[in-house]
Formats: sequence, C-alpha cells, structure tokens
Amino acid sequence: MKKNITFLLIVKSKVEVDNYLPMISILSEMDNTNVSLLLLDFQTKKIQSSFNNSILSKVDVITLYSLTKKNIYIALTYYVYNILMLININFLSRATNFIQKKINRVLWLFIKNNNKYSLSLDIDCLITTPNIYSALQLDKYPGSQFLFNKISSKKILKVCMAETFDQFNEMKEFEDVSNRLEKFCDMFISTSAFNNNLNVSKKITVKKILHIGSPRYSKFWCDKINNHYANKNFAMSRKNINILYLPNKLCNALPKSTLFDLDKQHLVILKLLELKKNIRVYVKTHPKVSILYYQKLFKKQNNNNVVFLPGGEDTSFYLQKSDIVITPGTSYIPHCLWAEKPVVLLDEWCTKQGYTFIYENLCYDIHEVDNLIDKFMNKELLQDKEKFRELSSSFECGVQSDLYNHFLQNKIRLLKDAIETKIFY
Repeated sequence: MKKNITFLLIVKSKVEVDNYLPMISILSEMDNTNVSLLLLDFQTKKIQSSFNNSILSKVDVITLYSLTKKNIYIALTYYVYNILMLININFLSRATNFIQKKINRVLWLFIKNNNKYSLSLDIDCLITTPNIYSALQLDKYPGSQFLFNKISSKKILKVCMAETFDQFNEMKEFEDVSNRLEKFCDMFISTSAFNNNLNVSKKITVKKILHIGSPRYSKFWCDKINNHYANKNFAMSRKNINILYLPNKLCNALPKSTLFDLDKQHLVILKLLELKKNIRVYVKTHPKVSILYYQKLFKKQNNNNVVFLPGGEDTSFYLQKSDIVITPGTSYIPHCLWAEKPVVLLDEWCTKQGYTFIYENLCYDIHEVDNLIDKFMNKELLQDKEKFRELSSSFECGVQSDLYNHFLQNKIRLLKDAIETKIFY
C-alpha cells in the first residue's frame, strides 16, 4: 500500500492562508496526500470564511488560539509576551529575548501536556515563509525548537514561499534570506512574472527555484472568489457612485508608511467628498488597523456619505457592488483589476522614497479621478484587453489565463514528485 504524503503549511495570519489557498486546494485533492495547516497566532479565533470553508474542511487546521483559549494563565502569559515584543530598547533586548524564550517554553509545555495535539508532525514537506523559518530557528514561537528539530531532518522537503508577491519594482524576491536559510531550504517558490530569475535574489541557487506565478491573483482564482460572492446580499446605493476605499497601515519596513502619509491620503478622500456630492465612500480598513481611528477622522466632517465596513468580512464581498477602488497600494489590487474595477492609486508616499508599484501603469492616479468619474457616469469605460494581458504576464507566468490552473497543478505535482523520488536540490 502506498504511503500517504503529508504537507504542513505554517502561516502567521489569515492573509497568508488566503494566499496559500489555491495550493492547498490542489494538494487536498491529490491522491494519498494529507495537508495540515498551523496558524502561529494566539489572537485569531478562526480562519474559515464562507469562501474558504469548503477547502479548509479537507485540511487539518490548528491555531495556537484553539490550543490555549481555555486557560486564563496562558492568556495572561501571552499578553506579557506581547508587551515584551514591543520593547525595542537596546540595553533591554537581550533580557527581553531571554524572557520571551522562557515564556515560549512554558506555553509549549502547556500545549503538549493539556491538549490533544492533533497536528501531524510526521511530515514529508514543510511550506512556509522566510520570516517563519527564521523565527523557528531563533525560537520566537511556542514549540519553535521542537518544530525546528523535526523539520531539520534531511528526509523532509523544506519549501520557502513568500507571504505574497513583491509589489515594488525595486525589490527582489528572497532578498532578505540569509545564507544559512538558503542552504537549509530545498526549494524556493517564486511568484515573479516570468520563468526567469531576474526578479529573484542572486543568493538563491537557480536549480532550487520553482516559478508558479501568484495563484491567489490569477484570473481563475479571482473569478472563483467573485462567483462565490456574486449572489451575496450587500446593499450599496445605486443613486451614487460607490467608491471602495482600502487604506494603508503604518509600516516601519521599506518603503515606510507614516501617520503623516495616512493623514494625507485620507485628506484626498475628504476633499473628494466635498467636491463630488454624488459619491459614497465605503471604508474597508486594513486588518491590522483599528476602525476607531478612521471613524474618528471622518466623523469630524459629519459626512453621511461615508460607510465603515466590518473588518471581518472578505473584501471581495464588497467589491462586487463597488464602482471605483481608491487605495495607497495593496496586494489586493490585481484582484480588483481582474474584476474590471478601475483603481485609483495614491502612491506618492512610496514614490517619494524611490519605490514604484509593479501594477502602477494599470491604475489611474489622483489627477485622473474627475475624468474617471465622468467616464463612469457616461458609461464610457471600456474593457481594456491589454490590461488583462499584462495581468496574465505579471501573475500567471505569462501562461494563457484559461490554462493557468492546469499549469499550477503540474507545478505543485513537482513537489510531490520530489518527495516520492527523494531527489531534493
């Protein structure tokens, strides 16, 4: 009897789950294959949604929240851990790291001794991000050492995949990967545009690179999500032009996003509301930003044409009824473009730092908003086939859109073939 092959995917956010979902879907349908998913987050209660539930129901899903939620002492320990994570004072850093590791060991002992730890660690392949591989090596999570010792076996195929595609032209994939991690991993899954290595760091050995495009932002997958939400009820005004606003978040990594940048972007929306009385703005906040910040800002204007959307629902649920999307930049933009929604890009915050989005030429800039709204009202916006060709080039490895899912299936099978033949690079 043929032995089942077990894949383990480790993620740290619901966004990562969504980005891996096309791969999970393919793996879960393969014969003699088991798939497990571990979410390294104590605060996320669930990752299932109305769309992904049918896929994740075939997968063994474990969250750290589900393993520790019933113990108040563990909850308090975790909050102490979070506070320590915020301490960046240099002379305290060594002591903080020491305490964090001690807390991690306490949490892990609790998980092992007080729960049915159903996640299978008898795995054949691990797929996760460079940051999580590094965190496991540095003992940053409960059970890090235990997991790292397990995956260090040469019998396990170790696959490194970025959280999502690199949005900026100036960045190369896996640029931050250390030499140690490059040697540790057997394969690196690239989401760059073509089957070449121009957008991949030269640190990565060429024969270790597997090009698959960006499955989450392929036309096939975006259409699948849109079809799921097509008949869901969410009422948007038909008397107004409905603008979906997807704000940025504060970010210290390059390119930096500051509070000044956020305020400047919000002022664009406020000014638009003043000048255009026939628009209604629907604000879908970033998952990592409190909605209270936006409510306080927009309520100062006493504007009834601003609606705050619940953060828990998939953005695609609201995209269906939206007419125009405005955003400072988000990995969700390709999805909007495939859905034929015009996107206005407020990218000054990153261009002033020397960064440009890879999809900027497919979007409008703020100076074109008036003309865009006029065209929309006059029903003069036509389908741009060239835009679709560029999207296919950027996110589907240049493969014809209707053939991309078959292309992806063949690529994923290469992982299974590598495990079965024991030929790792």
